Amino acid sequence: MTPHDPIKNDLDLSADVQVAQMVALDALFDANRGQGPAARAIDLARELRELLPLPASVEMLTIDIALAHILEGEPRGVLPEGPSPNLPWFDHAVEEVCLAWGYWVAHQDRRAVGLSERLQRSAPTQDNGALSLPAIYDWARAVEALVHGNLDECRRYFDRASELSAQVALETHETLLWTYGATFFSLA
Repeated sequence: MTPHDPIKNDLDLSADVQVAQMVALDALFDANRGQGPAARAIDLARELRELLPLPASVEMLTIDIALAHILEGEPRGVLPEGPSPNLPWFDHAVEEVCLAWGYWVAHQDRRAVGLSERLQRSAPTQDNGALSLPAIYDWARAVEALVHGNLDECRRYFDRASELSAQVALETHETLLWTYGATFFSLA
């Protein structure tokens, strides 16, 4: 993927890869909580990365960056400068959060500063995904807190965002979990 490629906004993974992803996420969070070995999380992350196709979307690239961070390797793609053009607001917001996290992890870039406020100002007044908005805002706040070095606040917002996204079956739930898990893995 180059910064000019069209970006698809879906995670169309086979059932086997979805199961491998959930097992790897479980191992990652177990390691982060001190309830499982970090080596198992690393092994499962490596196996998952081999199963995943090359990133063809910002979300898939974000997951790849998370896996690369866990494996202390390099991502298999280049982050675009901004979200894909002409996206619905919700997809645009997800890409904004993914890019802010990815640029922070890869380059210590501070583009996340003020992100949740910018998203709230730009949100449509009537949106079919209104139940998803608090999860997106909290995910953005988690990334902002990370950039500011406030790890307690970062964890608190990630907790809230992941809980909310699970409750409303947010289609980007796994991407959010990868950003959360990878953020705290090096601290496990």
